Amino acid sequence: MKKTSITLKASAAVLAIAMATAVPAVAIVMSIGNVGGHTVLASVDDNTKNTFFDYYDSCSAFLMLHGNELPDDVRLSLESARSTANATIGDEDGYASAIAGMRVSLRIAESTYAGIPVDANAAPDFVIGTYGYNRVNGINTQAANTVASIYATNRGLPPTMIATQLQNNYVERLYSTIYGRTADAAGRDAYVYQLANGTSSAAGVAKNMLNSSEFASRNLSNTEFVKVLYRTFLDRESDPAGLNNWVNALNNGATRDSVIDAFAHADEFTAMCSYYGLDI
Repeated sequence: MKKTSITLKASAAVLAIAMATAVPAVAIVMSIGNVGGHTVLASVDDNTKNTFFDYYDSCSAFLMLHGNELPDDVRLSLESARSTANATIGDEDGYASAIAGMRVSLRIAESTYAGIPVDANAAPDFVIGTYGYNRVNGINTQAANTVASIYATNRGLPPTMIATQLQNNYVERLYSTIYGRTADAAGRDAYVYQLANGTSSAAGVAKNMLNSSEFASRNLSNTEFVKVLYRTFLDRESDPAGLNNWVNALNNGATRDSVIDAFAHADEFTAMCSYYGLDI
C-alpha cells in the first residue's frame, strides 16, 4: 500500500529549502580561461564522475526496490532527479547540479521510507546492489558485482526494466549452477514471469529447478549435489569442512529436500537475494 506523506512530505518548498541549505556534494569543475566571452571549464575529475554514477545507480536501485512504497511526491522528485541526471550523461558541465539534485532527492526518499526526519545536509546512503554500496561495505562476491554491473550498463532504462534485467540474470545463473547449461528462452521467461508477478520467490524457483526431472537426470552423487547447492545458494565453491558435514548428513539419512531447505535459509542466500531485489 502506498505510504501517505505527512511530516516528511517532499513538497516543492521542502525541496527548495533542502537544495538551498545542502552542503555542496563536491567541487566539480575548474575554470581555466575565457574564450569568446564564455568560461572554459576543465573536465571533471574521476572522483566526481564516480560520485555522479554512484548516486545515479543508487537512485535507480531505490526506485526499483522501494518506489511503489513512497508517497507520490517523494517518488516523483527522485524520478525527476534521476531523469535530469540521465540527460547530463556525457555532458560533464552538468554533473554539479545533477549530483546536488540526486543527493537531496535520494536523502529525502531514504528518510521518508525509513520514517525519520530529513537532514538535507546529510549525504544519502548508497543503495544495495550498486558499486557504491559494495565499495563502502567491502562486498566483493560474484553475484554482488554482477548486479552492480547490470545497474551500471543499463542506465538508460527505467527502473522497472532494470528489474527485469536482474530477474533474467538471476534465472540464468540458476540454469548455469543447477542444470549446467545456458537458459532456454521459454524456460527463462516463464521463471522471470513468476518472479515478476510474485507467484514464486527466488528460493521457490531454485527449489523447482532442483526438483525437476532434468536435474534428476544428472544423477549426481551426494558430494556433487552439495557442491551445486553451494554455487546456487551461497554463490561460492564449497569449503572442505562444510562439504563433509552436508555429505555425511545425506549419507546418514537426511533427505535432499531438507538440505536444500537449509541452504535456502542461509544468510548468504538472503544477502544475494537482497542484491537482486528478490523476495526469498
